[in-house]
Amino acid sequence: NRVGHDPGCIAHDATFASATSVSEDLGTEVVDLGIALAQSLVGFLIQFPIYSYFYYVSGQTPGKRIFRIRIVDSMTLEPLSAPQAVGRYLGSIFSSCCCYFGYMLAAFNRERRALHDFIAGTRVAYTEPMPWTTGEVVLTIALCLMAGVGLLLFPFILLSYMQEAMEAMENPLWNL
Repeated sequence: NRVGHDPGCIAHDATFASATSVSEDLGTEVVDLGIALAQSLVGFLIQFPIYSYFYYVSGQTPGKRIFRIRIVDSMTLEPLSAPQAVGRYLGSIFSSCCCYFGYMLAAFNRERRALHDFIAGTRVAYTEPMPWTTGEVVLTIALCLMAGVGLLLFPFILLSYMQEAMEAMENPLWNL
């Protein structure tokens, strides 16, 4: 028997059960937040070196290569330095943080530079096809394989989230 608990008080029991359920839900939400942060960190740790490498080596990701554009220094139109390559990738994260406002900035300036271009001192330039380095080929193949695995796993992940959502809707707190 809990201290101060009146065994005949049904309202107290319901309140206690509800508070216990809320604290359990908060615990799972904290875990879910931790998982989401871990996923974001893993994504960053994978993308950061890859994009920085592509920008530094040729100024082109595979997609930019298809459209025959590359990233260059805004003043000299020369290839990027390592700090510029890193700064552009980090700046692109900042550009996308607030509803992609940093990207929309390109629509409002003559040079069509986004926020991350201003941060890193870069710009997009049209170019002729350039030869691929061995590193770019290997990274492109690795990215394609990772994308393929992701596409194969997507239905299973989606089903898992749908199942969790259905279970959450069955929770009595959902109706409060």
